[in-house]
Amino acid sequence: MPIGPPIGSLAPVGAVMSYAGRRASLADSGWLLCDGSEVSATDYPLLVTALGNRYGGDGTSTANVPDMRGLFIRGVDDGAGRDPDESSRQPPAHGGVSVGSTQVDALANHQHNWDHFFYNFHDYGKDIACHQPANSGNLQNNKSQATNNDGGVKTGSIGAETRPKNIALYWIIKAG
Repeated sequence: MPIGPPIGSLAPVGAVMSYAGRRASLADSGWLLCDGSEVSATDYPLLVTALGNRYGGDGTSTANVPDMRGLFIRGVDDGAGRDPDESSRQPPAHGGVSVGSTQVDALANHQHNWDHFFYNFHDYGKDIACHQPANSGNLQNNKSQATNNDGGVKTGSIGAETRPKNIALYWIIKAG
């Protein structure tokens, strides 16, 4: 038996949360999908006021909800110094580099320390580490029998992104 009102009724307009239910269940619930769609102040006056023109729309008669499809959320750094690439963030449609800003995917610069079966050489300004078979005739210069494949998933296929284990859910926004 619930002790108080449902959590959704306590959320402020503009709050975003993940949702594991069916899309059809959102109808008339006061929540919308975060899919970039435009809403009107006639239908959602509090949401248009909360969002302004940050994600599109004029911020007075219309606003766009954030388009969060396929994205992970990162907390706004707000001076904490935990977002080392904060300057690379792209602002939303009409806002500063803070709430709603985005970054492209990246992999931090790193290096691998190889044992004697690897040979490092420089190719067009890049360091390349190549595996040398143990029976190679010249472990220092044999480039023709070398390979170095990084990335992929446990099956051995090449991955298209760097990501943690994840689950796909809907992002929804409290609309009113």
